[in-house]
Amino acid sequence: MCAQGRVMVTAVEGEVVTLECTVDAHPNNVTFHWLFNNTVDSTKFRESEYTVDGSVSRLRYVAYSARDYGTVFCWAANVVGRQQDPCAFTLQPAGAPDSVRDCVLTNQSAGSLHITCQPGADGGLTQTFRPDQRERKA
Repeated sequence: MCAQGRVMVTAVEGEVVTLECTVDAHPNNVTFHWLFNNTVDSTKFRESEYTVDGSVSRLRYVAYSARDYGTVFCWAANVVGRQQDPCAFTLQPAGAPDSVRDCVLTNQSAGSLHITCQPGADGGLTQTFRPDQRERKA
């Protein structure tokens, strides 16, 4: 059985993501099968496209276009039988982040400013913030 819940993965087109499928199996000498599915088609991955390390399999996946987003499933099998309910990874495109909001000047001195802002929606990706240090001339 799958050792993890359904996993949501957000990625931009062209980004490599590693999907890690972990199963609880006894015995844990298992084989894996991976499948991509969306509203248009379904594609089985070849064994050369993923790795297996005991009860863990890893698939490196790249969404090259909007058609490459959907759900990736993995199943494991051992001498006892095949996993009935697959592990599932929902791949969704990253969106543009929102601007920061509620910015407040919290400290000012002769040589520095300290500004605190609340981040907007991240669009599904990790955000970092940097001040724009353009110099203004009077």
